[in-house]
Amino acid sequence: MKKQLALSLAALLSGAACSPIDPGTGVDGGRPCQRGAQQSCTCERGGGIQTCGDDGRWGACACPGECVPGRSEACSCSDGRPGARLCKDDGVFRACVCTPALPDAGGMPGSDASTLGPDAGTFLTGTVSTGVDDILVDFFPVPNGLVVVRKAGIDLLDGTNTLVASVPASSDLTAAAFDGTLLGVADQAMLSVYDVSLSVQVTAALAEPCGSAVVVSGSRFVCGPATDVNRAFSTYDMTTGAMLAVSAKRTYEGIPMRRVPGTDDFVTVTTDSTPSDFFLHRVGADHLAVSYGESPYHGDFAATMAFAFDGTPPTHLIQMAGIFLKIYGGDGCAPSQSVNSTGCFIRDGELGTLAGDDKFVAMADDGGGTLYALATSRDDPNYCDRGCKAQRIDVGRRLVVGETTVTFVNAARIVGAKWDPYGGRLLVGFLRHGPSGSYKGYELQAVAP
Repeated sequence: MKKQLALSLAALLSGAACSPIDPGTGVDGGRPCQRGAQQSCTCERGGGIQTCGDDGRWGACACPGECVPGRSEACSCSDGRPGARLCKDDGVFRACVCTPALPDAGGMPGSDASTLGPDAGTFLTGTVSTGVDDILVDFFPVPNGLVVVRKAGIDLLDGTNTLVASVPASSDLTAAAFDGTLLGVADQAMLSVYDVSLSVQVTAALAEPCGSAVVVSGSRFVCGPATDVNRAFSTYDMTTGAMLAVSAKRTYEGIPMRRVPGTDDFVTVTTDSTPSDFFLHRVGADHLAVSYGESPYHGDFAATMAFAFDGTPPTHLIQMAGIFLKIYGGDGCAPSQSVNSTGCFIRDGELGTLAGDDKFVAMADDGGGTLYALATSRDDPNYCDRGCKAQRIDVGRRLVVGETTVTFVNAARIVGAKWDPYGGRLLVGFLRHGPSGSYKGYELQAVAP
């Protein structure tokens, strides 16, 4: 779905998902518009409203009754158990997925049930998955459990963390991305696409190995190679395996990629260079990934992969010091293939919940204004082996509404954190210490702050 920066009251009425936006007014390169202007557009069952966003481009059609793609919300099951439902890219909610009846959190390692709140016993906390000699690539909550992508293969775990299915890799897996329906996994030469049960749907040859990847609307897999020099993004159709486009080459814009939820934009971060910055990219209707701009501060604050968003679609990125960066900050946040613009990621306040020298070392959000994070005052921000604060934060109120302490023994580097709407838990993946500064194995831990 295209970026939706404002929705009219029509989106609260009953109805269905939109039909595709007219290319002439699409958010991916159509004619410019005046911020805040609105126009009529066509939905599947009637008319909708299209609003011009802060970037001067028409947003997606807001159809009556549609939801915001990527957002999850609580729902109730027929037996009274809590659940969650996820909004698909077509603007329609999936069915409510019920939380499994799981053991009490107080009996699990790595959790403190006394501080988790009244619903702590509903959720399974503690160790979710371990790999003694393997490397964690990525992980994805799914309605039927959890998908874990390792260098050596893919595992599907059910709601009790029991292995249901496993797919061994013929060569080392390097990147993975998921859109809620299809999982794209890249090895050194091939893209393989699976459904949520790990049944293979399609395979295709890659133009070059992926160092990171995202999936944007239309089931398009965007592969970024593991190089920061002359880096071109390749876009593939996950339903056919066809390569759709290859972008212009970019240099020193970072390797890790993360989608801006509810949009066809993604962020890269220069994690291995100084100063570090955030970079914004957009995949257009022509399937090309175009660079839009960078954060203009160059070392005034840290840019790492520990960041989250304030909603779906978001207006702000929240970085590890709690600084709010307005993603589409000004007229200078515009497509550029040669010189980076500096109108993206403009400083716009702070979260204000961090105490003393604390910083966030891992962050996730639920797409609806709640932030889940690990905070520590350690100088090395990648360790929780001596304990971190696991927090649940109401972003709108700037308030910590839940907190517990977690310790990850032998943690060497945090790979990432994700909110699991189906299990109601924060999932944290990290690599374990190996000999002589290397990594040996990984762990996935679940926390319910």
